[in-house]
Amino acid sequence: MNVLKIESLCKRFDATRAVEDFCLECGTGEVFGLLGPDGAGKTTLIRMLAGVLTPDSGEACISGFKLSSEWEKIQELVGYVSQRFGLYPDLSVAENIGFFADIFSIPGSEQSGKVRELLELTDLYRFRDRLARNLSGGMKQKLSLCCALIHAPRLLLLDEPTNGVDPVSRRDFWNIIVRLKQEGTTVLVSTVYLDEAERCDRIGLMHEGRLMVSGSVAEIRSRMNLILEVISPETRRLRSLLLTELDSGSLQLRGDRLYVVAGNLEQTGKIIAEIAEMNQIAVSGSRQVIPNLENVFIDFMEKQVAERKVS
Repeated sequence: MNVLKIESLCKRFDATRAVEDFCLECGTGEVFGLLGPDGAGKTTLIRMLAGVLTPDSGEACISGFKLSSEWEKIQELVGYVSQRFGLYPDLSVAENIGFFADIFSIPGSEQSGKVRELLELTDLYRFRDRLARNLSGGMKQKLSLCCALIHAPRLLLLDEPTNGVDPVSRRDFWNIIVRLKQEGTTVLVSTVYLDEAERCDRIGLMHEGRLMVSGSVAEIRSRMNLILEVISPETRRLRSLLLTELDSGSLQLRGDRLYVVAGNLEQTGKIIAEIAEMNQIAVSGSRQVIPNLENVFIDFMEKQVAERKVS
């Protein structure tokens, strides 16, 4: 059975479509990564699932319970970590976790063991008496995670939990996510880091409130055309000249490298070589490369914009 099932979920703020006709299913122990630029609707979606915002239409079910009518049952099944630290700065690490244990009515006889287990899982045990306001950014996020896990939720909602966190803390945080997955916890995580997306079972690319595509990283990459990498000291000039022959969305510039999305590599290569030769632009090399997630995401966004112009 799916732990999470979202059907046509929508949320608007005045004329802005924050989330539009969003559908998704996640199974037990699955880590689903949600990618998208600022304003794509990732936070709004997660806040609706966490019960912070009310959807305008659509439905979501968590372990078979409806978000619209069975929230009292759902809140026991969901853990939520927001972008911003929202715990009590004047309480210690252990006191913050204990407070959430009381909220979820965990018996006092079980609390000490659960709190210690979470502190050891996140490597916060030695900091258990430190006030929350004196923690580093990474430690604050780990504390937020402890509070979200105190009631052993089936679904963990993480809204860009490692944004602005140092690389070591990011690695530690993801090691914890992997362990939770192994224990059967389903995780929905939004992230701006493409290397984190590679660690998810499936990912979804979100833009302007809509889920453009979802699947494993390999599946999503396979849906994109081939990419030709062209190396030149004049990539900007070359790109400008190629706009007469190729769509702007197929030309992605990065330093001295121009990435050209092509349906036919041989034909596209000839076009590039001819234009470079006619305009005396040196090309030191070219090769086919495997699309990375940045290439894929830009390609899908460009296609979506093009489709809207046609319609």
